[in-house]
Amino acid sequence: GDAIARSSISKIAVSVYGNPDSPENRKVRDSVDKIVEKRNKKGEKKNSYKRLEVRYFDASTADIW
Repeated sequence: GDAIARSSISKIAVSVYGNPDSPENRKVRDSVDKIVEKRNKKGEKKNSYKRLEVRYFDASTADIW
């Protein structure tokens, strides 16, 4: 998470599988929230950090294979 917070990327896509409110997926979303919070704090200190845009998608719908 720290590497993403310190990076210059401005967008990330995060997959969740099944119910977005399941305990497992809630942990994923909480972790992503922490990354965004770190990025925003860094952005307040340095103007070089852009806000991080997060998009969630259902992993069961990703046809990557």
